[in-house]
Amino acid sequence: MGKKLSPVLRRELENLDKESATRRSVKKALKSYVNDLDSKAISIFLAQVSETKETGLTSGEYTISLYEVLARVHGTKIVPQIDNIMTTIIKTLTSSAGSFALHQACSKVVRAYAKYYL
Repeated sequence: MGKKLSPVLRRELENLDKESATRRSVKKALKSYVNDLDSKAISIFLAQVSETKETGLTSGEYTISLYEVLARVHGTKIVPQIDNIMTTIIKTLTSSAGSFALHQACSKVVRAYAKYYL
């Protein structure tokens, strides 16, 4: 994956599986993190998030929802990364047990990315 997962990002992603009060504050912090990314940091961020999915650190629906936030915030800057993102989404879906929430999160991401890809 290139760069190692930053300890702060890893900790925040691990906290996504905590109780709902913690999860809400973590999601807010991660959205802020995504908002502050510049176009060069997007690929690094995606690699780090993908790494957490591969190691099973977080539940898929929350991690996948970060991709939707990334699309809304950065728009056309994400176009070069769409292939990587779609690969991660497909891997996540095939490794899941058919979670309805995960399917919903993935469909939202695909819709958000289609807006910029087509």
